[in-house]
Amino acid sequence: MFVKKEVELISTPSKVENIVHLSEKDFNYFSKHLLHDYEFIEEHKESMFKDEHGVQHCLLVIGEDHDEGILVQSEGSSYARYSALLPNAKMWIKQNDLMDMVDDVWMINKQKEDKIRVVIVEPEQPPRVEIIDNTLEAKQKIVDGYIEVIGLSETADLICNDEGKLIGLLPNRRLGNDVIAGTFLIVGANDSEYFCSLSDEDIEKYQEQFQEIEHMTMDDISEPQVRIIGFD
Repeated sequence: MFVKKEVELISTPSKVENIVHLSEKDFNYFSKHLLHDYEFIEEHKESMFKDEHGVQHCLLVIGEDHDEGILVQSEGSSYARYSALLPNAKMWIKQNDLMDMVDDVWMINKQKEDKIRVVIVEPEQPPRVEIIDNTLEAKQKIVDGYIEVIGLSETADLICNDEGKLIGLLPNRRLGNDVIAGTFLIVGANDSEYFCSLSDEDIEKYQEQFQEIEHMTMDDISEPQVRIIGFD
């Protein structure tokens, strides 16, 4: 909303108390008829209010196949008395660790994020957090070649150069009994086919895990196991 001749931008602090997800059809209808009464707002109206610190406790409404969400503060009513658009709502839910508020997690996980938060680890450098395009080309550019995916946990994967040892990339960090050669990155993982942003918890975890710079030589890299098969 545009405000005429305001001397400063004023933002209202908010806290999401509940998340409701609607079908694409229902979300489209709701977004165009905010002042109608809705059962899902009635069910959560007790958790929507403005507290003594000025924080708006609200409901976040998201829809299938929609990236944006709608923040609602009904102030005791059954309709959206106050509302605000939240762009990239599903990414925001992941980044703020609110997935436990969503009944149908698959509806969020199946959405491919255009950009994702990752941790990049280069040889002789501390880990750094970057936002990159969520494309194969962007990941190949970072590792400088074809990618190999190594599972770290249920929520994170490591991506490195598939031929790093064969082409003589510098040793980077140890992972178990192995050594990762060349720059690698850590991305978020879920039950969908797409990589996603790392959570704040995983960013902190893997920055700490790979914080120590390991000074290694090419001798520390084990010889890749190559088997040559001959035919008569």
